[in-house]
Amino acid sequence: PRAFRVYGLVTSTAPLRVYVHRDGLVHFCTETYKPPQKDMANLYAHLTNYAINKNHENFQFNDSLENCGTGSKWTIKALGTWLDDKGIDFGTVWDNIKNATALTMIAASATLSHEYKACFAQSKDGRSSETAKAHRG
Repeated sequence: PRAFRVYGLVTSTAPLRVYVHRDGLVHFCTETYKPPQKDMANLYAHLTNYAINKNHENFQFNDSLENCGTGSKWTIKALGTWLDDKGIDFGTVWDNIKNATALTMIAASATLSHEYKACFAQSKDGRSSETAKAHRG
């Protein structure tokens, strides 16, 4: 199996609001994942970063949208088509991705909220001062 990454956007920490973009990109590792205790030093099997993988001999560049279901970077739509073609229901996979994202963000929400408040001044209603100004007009 190859690892891949999906992007999410946090637009609010109170209340917590997260969006996962269904038309994003899927980045694949250039080497096959093996259990961590056997292969922890192999960054190519654990990290999907383009900067790390682009120089690996297994990295495959995509040269057009028509080929977005091949290579080391795919669209999420191409991944869905590939999985559906293999008999794997992408709707279920996507629901699992969204659930994993939600649970991860819930687990991190206290830290996210604290860090956000530490970085941005808050108005009395809990909005950042810039957001509060925008709502006042």
